[in-house]
Order: sequence, then structure tokens, then C-alpha cells
Amino acid sequence: METIDRVGGMLRLCGATVTRMPIPPFRARLVFSQLDQIGFGSIFIVSLTGFFTGMVFALNSLNALTELQAEGMVAPSMTLALTRELGPILTGLLVAGRTGSAIATEIGTMRVTEQIDAMEMMGVDPIKYLVVPRAIALVVCLPLLNAMFVFTGIYGSIIAAEPFGISASLFIQEALRMVDANDFWIGTIKMVAFGLMIAAVSAYEGMAARGGAKGVGMSATRSVVITSLMVLALDWIIMLLLAPVMLDFDL
Repeated sequence: METIDRVGGMLRLCGATVTRMPIPPFRARLVFSQLDQIGFGSIFIVSLTGFFTGMVFALNSLNALTELQAEGMVAPSMTLALTRELGPILTGLLVAGRTGSAIATEIGTMRVTEQIDAMEMMGVDPIKYLVVPRAIALVVCLPLLNAMFVFTGIYGSIIAAEPFGISASLFIQEALRMVDANDFWIGTIKMVAFGLMIAAVSAYEGMAARGGAKGVGMSATRSVVITSLMVLALDWIIMLLLAPVMLDFDL
């Protein structure tokens, strides 16, 4: 029963966040502050992870494809994997761990110190003030971070493929032959969904924090676990919904 109540609370908070986004006042300062913390603060870890992910998966693909004498397929296979799956999933997991825990900790601290109660007493909507700016920042930043992950992943793949006789120009040529803009749109759709989910789950866990510092720590831990699992679950749901469209793209 507790699990059902928790899921219902997260869904209600997600719906309330989306409905409040177009309603003034628009606190641009808060949004830009979150864009800085979430976006610029995650560039290094996302780029580094993308680079080494591209190198590792390219080497594994080359080892397998060399035996089949199909080395030329490493470029399109790596690019498709990065744009459709590896980029969105790994970027979502990284941001869920880094930003989700921070959101839960910040809002949880405000809850246990009664700052949120004070906001409500003064007539300030906590969802509009605390959750909406973070949700907007996540929705804006995650697609851009995903693009950074894909770019650095492809760069790492090119470096890993060069010793096998696949030049950078050949790699890019083969990748562009098999990949189009629709593949990037799939990743973008996933990142928008992940952004809303991470904001709603992390904020809910923060607002549900009780029991001082220990309760805040437990909320942050639950936030990371739930958002990480939800990234994988949402990825499966979105791919299931987009399967007919993806088949049309491939045709």
C-alpha cells in the first residue's frame, strides 16, 4: 500500500509540475541557476563517460565484426547504439545519480528545517518555486547533455577504430549513410521524459523527508535508486511505443 501511495504521489507531483510550468510568475533567475548547476555541472562527467564508452564499445564491436569481415559496420552500429540507447540511458543514469540526489537533499533539508512550511504559510507555492525551475532545467539540459555524450562517444569510437584501418572520414561517411535525424529525435524524446521523471521523483522524495539529517540521507538514497530504475523502465516503455515509428524510419 505504501508503494502505491508513493507512486501516486510522484505522478500527482509530476502532473502538478507540468501544469504549473506555463503559469506566471516565471522565475528566470531560479531557472538559470538550475541550468548552471545541472547543465554546466554535468558536462565534464557526461563527456568523459561518453568518450570512454565509445572507445570500449567500438573495440568490442571491432573484435566481433573483424571475425565476420564486416569492419565497415562498426560506424553505423556504434552511432545507432549511441543515439538511440547508450547515450540516453547512460546520460539519464549519470544525471539521476548526480542531480537527483542533490534535488532530494536540498528539498529534504528545507522540509526538515520547516522552510517549506514557512513558504506555504506565506502563500508561496512550493511546487512552483522549488520543483518547476528544476524540472525546466532538466528538460532543457538533458537533451543537450545527451548530444554531448553522443558526440564524445563517436569521437572515442573514431579513435578506437583508427588502428584497425578505419579512418575518421570513412567512419563518418559510413555513419551518415545509416543514421539520420530521426534517430536523434528518439534520444531527445527519451531525455525529455527522463527529465520530468527525475525532477518529480527527486522532489517528491525530498518533500517526504522526515526525521532530520538521517531522513534527508534516506530520501537522497531512495531518489537515486528509484530514478535509476525508472530510467530503464521508461526507456523500455518509450521504445515499445515508438517501435512502429522506428520501423517506418528504417524503411
